[in-house]
Amino acid sequence: KRLGHRKALWARLATPRGGLTVLCVHLDTEGSPAQRARQMRRALAKLEERGVADKVLVGGDFNTSTYDTASLPRLMANLAAKVARGGFAHAMEHYLRPYELYERPIFDALEDYGYRWRELNQLGVGSLRFEVGDPHTESMVREYIPWVGVPILRRKLAPWDGIAELKLDWFAGRGIRVLGDDQVRDGLGRISEGPRTLHRTTWNGDPVSDHDPIAVDIAL
Repeated sequence: KRLGHRKALWARLATPRGGLTVLCVHLDTEGSPAQRARQMRRALAKLEERGVADKVLVGGDFNTSTYDTASLPRLMANLAAKVARGGFAHAMEHYLRPYELYERPIFDALEDYGYRWRELNQLGVGSLRFEVGDPHTESMVREYIPWVGVPILRRKLAPWDGIAELKLDWFAGRGIRVLGDDQVRDGLGRISEGPRTLHRTTWNGDPVSDHDPIAVDIAL
């Protein structure tokens, strides 16, 4: 049982080119896309209220899973819609492009507040994966589906080499400039790179997270 609720963290950074607000969010996985969008709107509204929304970088786990887990009936309706629209292949496609349909309310919220997101992310690349045979990811799946569903999922994933990738982690920005590959070189010889996903990042041989880190270079 959960005690409390999700939080968002923000900080105002002083830079030689002025202030930059950095907002970190973790939207709720136990809910609907509409609920996640409302959480995003509340976080963005708080920056407006505090007068720190001129130059902003937003990042975090938006939990854009494409699923509505607010209740069992809503989850069943979500699954039925996926089946009607093309079944497993349709679901796999939208895991990497949640902004097109199922999680559109979150991206509408960002755009309504004047935030750009497309150019800040490596689109079509997942930041979390379910891998057949991986004990950690299979245990996560068992939290949501009966144990008999895991063997079925293994068979369904065979055409994708046993891997389902989901794009859950995102950046968005306002009042900032996104840098591309080789666009800027600083005094230390460091060269800018475009938005990227850092696959299977480890520290001392252990994964740094169950998610892949994402990175973006920006200028003010």
